[in-house]
Amino acid sequence: MDKILDDINGFGRYQKIVLLVIGAMSSLNAMAIYASVFIAAEPDLLCRFSNSTIDNSQKCDIWKNVTKSKELNISSPYNCEWDTKYYGLTIINEWELICDRAYLAGLTQVN
Repeated sequence: MDKILDDINGFGRYQKIVLLVIGAMSSLNAMAIYASVFIAAEPDLLCRFSNSTIDNSQKCDIWKNVTKSKELNISSPYNCEWDTKYYGLTIINEWELICDRAYLAGLTQVN
């Protein structure tokens, strides 16, 4: 097989261009897939009730209370904020993809 490719000049200018174009397209696709590792990082949700910190085991119950209060336009006894120390703004805190909406973050990798 190698002898035949050598005889017909099998890897010429056209093949090099095709390889370059396909390689560039593949690298763009790979960057789009692996970008979700960074844009979907989940920062901690820090909640407080009367200046006392609440642990993460109650996070979903508290978050339901906070979002329901926002919908009804009333004040919530809880004060919740995202810890932006390491990640800053991600799709998790921008679109509030926690608790019952956490599965939506995984849909960013669906092709």
